[in-house]
Amino acid sequence: MFYVSASENLDIEAAKEITESFLNSSFLNEERYINRINKLS
Repeated sequence: MFYVSASENLDIEAAKEITESFLNSSFLNEERYINRINKLS
């Protein structure tokens, strides 16, 4: 195990949140894109 200082730990938590929100928005955009394609076909 690596020793992680408090500030680094906060950075990791922030990075996780940013990643999750990015993935969620990408997923939603992908879903909209799929719906749009389904309507066209």
